[in-house]
Amino acid sequence: MMKKIIITIMFLIVALLNIHAQNKLDVYVAGNYGLYKVKVSDVYSSAISSKFSGGIGAHISYKLTPNLRVVALPVVQQRGYMSSNIHHIYDVSVGYIDVPIGVEYDFNIHLFVKSLNLGEKDEKVFFLGAGLYEGFAINGKYTDKLYNTPPEKIKFGESLTDNRSSTDFGLNFNVGLRIRSFKIGLQKQLGLKNVVPSARQAKDGSLKTTGFGMFVAYKISNLKKKK
Repeated sequence: MMKKIIITIMFLIVALLNIHAQNKLDVYVAGNYGLYKVKVSDVYSSAISSKFSGGIGAHISYKLTPNLRVVALPVVQQRGYMSSNIHHIYDVSVGYIDVPIGVEYDFNIHLFVKSLNLGEKDEKVFFLGAGLYEGFAINGKYTDKLYNTPPEKIKFGESLTDNRSSTDFGLNFNVGLRIRSFKIGLQKQLGLKNVVPSARQAKDGSLKTTGFGMFVAYKISNLKKKK
């Protein structure tokens, strides 16, 4: 299934390149890496620790004005964390297709650009972004490190027999630099949805995802312009 999802994302990127017009649409291939964990409130008093995880995807932006862009940042990524209490030590990993959508604003920093020779003097390379994201769970597993159990699949849904809700929702923030064909920055995800299945929330409490990491992206829409 993961291969189909990646192929679909790449197909969409190619389709966007074909409608690239008036220099308003930029398409980047991107990768991210960072620390992910969950905020938990449960009856077991679990201690949560972060894990490093990463993903691949795209940054797609459309200029509304010279400084303001609408952006979509679809990515296929893993989010992991450790959860421990007196009974268990769980190592959890969940795969998501995350689709952040929001806006980015570019700032004029002429002196900074000129001093570091990052681009033309009228280039707007520093940006701040904010928006919402929707996450769709595609796979997951967990192991109990205390008992060295083999990996078990996470069941997605909202019933008593499920382990995790199949969707996530929250806020997305990013900040960074555009340097020629590259886009480099930091990204923060703040989950707003309780991803404990709805039928189990009264018993098991709440669990909300959070993450912070870096990303690097390369503008592939330039390839079409150079031909």
